[in-house]
Amino acid sequence: MKSIIIIFTFLIINNVFSQTDSNILWSNCEDAFNKKNYTEAINCYMDFLKSNPNNDTVIYKLALSYQNTGDYITAGRYLLKAIELNKDEIVYINILGLNYDYQKNYDSAIICFNKCLGKDPNYLNALFNRASSFQKTGDYRRCYEDALRCLDIDKEKVFEWLEESVQNKNNDTSYNNIGFFYSLAKNYKKAIENYNKAIEINPLCFTAYINRGIAYVLLSDYRRAIKDFDKAEKLDPKNPIVYTNRGIAYHNLMEEEQAIKDFNKAVQVAPNSREGYLERGLYFVLIEEYDKAIKDFEKIIKLFPEEEFGYVGRGIAYALLEEYENALEDFQKALKINPG
Repeated sequence: MKSIIIIFTFLIINNVFSQTDSNILWSNCEDAFNKKNYTEAINCYMDFLKSNPNNDTVIYKLALSYQNTGDYITAGRYLLKAIELNKDEIVYINILGLNYDYQKNYDSAIICFNKCLGKDPNYLNALFNRASSFQKTGDYRRCYEDALRCLDIDKEKVFEWLEESVQNKNNDTSYNNIGFFYSLAKNYKKAIENYNKAIEINPLCFTAYINRGIAYVLLSDYRRAIKDFDKAEKLDPKNPIVYTNRGIAYHNLMEEEQAIKDFNKAVQVAPNSREGYLERGLYFVLIEEYDKAIKDFEKIIKLFPEEEFGYVGRGIAYALLEEYENALEDFQKALKINPG
């Protein structure tokens, strides 16, 4: 009987020591991770998993460590394993989206962010990251929509993240991003200050020239805007956003010949892109050439039947032509696609 008590007591004491060792090991892992010593953290988390191979939290932290070393393939593998063990943890799915984004697999990244937002429509991290992925795919309209929603949800937190990024990275991307959000918040002068810094760091930063040009348009400084769009054209002459924005600037200067030339160029360089047809169609609405506008919006509907933009544009043109039944039908289709 005594031997049983001794053995039982030993087992209890042994478990206490094991738990203590586990806590110490976890503390060491977290300490290495927080100090950004990711190689040490990886080794530590690996040791931890030897005794608890299905701990999704540890697997997630291991994945983060690999991601921070730039080993996105290995990080992705561990993130998928963590998600398999805990399918309801949207933080894991969001970080997997970032992993795909870092690998320039933007479609897969957006799918991950969509899953997060399907579970929580106000999940700020996923919304912010999806805006970034949309920008990289050239889907500036959806980027803009997501970025505005971010500011609506928690403007203070968004700018806190952006300021941290500027301090930690001090690169053209971080200054361009914070400039973009200042522009959305209608602080155009502050936006331009940050775009200036982005361009100073990287004189070849296409996005900064585009964004600064747009800020100048919003300040009605159209000549400066055109100069920025001219610089952007030299950097990426096949990007339709150059021509749509420059066309808008020329229209505001009432230089319509130059404006339509740019809108036509936008369609020419990207015949399967939404932006060129959309902006040219809206331009035709502004100058009251509604039949031409309808043709452009119909092209969008043909290319992107699952999106609402073509139906909204065509509906506006029909309404201005007083074809109200056609207009109503288009607006209803648009609402069916996007009730928001």
